[in-house]
Amino acid sequence: MVTTESPVFQKLRETGQKYLALYKEIEEMEAKVKVLKAQADELEKTMVEDLQEADDKVFHLDGVGRFQLDPQLFVSVLKEDKPIVLQWLKADPDGAALVMEDVNASRLKSFVKERLQQGKPLHELIKRTPMTQIKFVAAK
Repeated sequence: MVTTESPVFQKLRETGQKYLALYKEIEEMEAKVKVLKAQADELEKTMVEDLQEADDKVFHLDGVGRFQLDPQLFVSVLKEDKPIVLQWLKADPDGAALVMEDVNASRLKSFVKERLQQGKPLHELIKRTPMTQIKFVAAK
């Protein structure tokens, strides 16, 4: 155990303080980025509305470039409807190629951790790389 008398204590204290300062700065920057992205989203909405109102698709900004409308399509399926949609896709010659059997990485990690804790075997092809990281817990 590291004590205040331990030679490594001072080094850990300095490194820990630098680590916390960096993470505080990262959190502040992430908060600022979140605000900036929200502002950019609002400006984008305004530009889309203005271009559509002008019945135009492109706006040229001299010496800089152009802004153009870029129609997008966001698609989703409700969880309870997924089996029906998967069945429909599999039956369609074009849709069948879209369906892949896969495992969610986070769920696989939890499964593997649980099996290792229980002493149960894993398939030899499941690669695992143990890694130790620092977890900071603030004093109360």
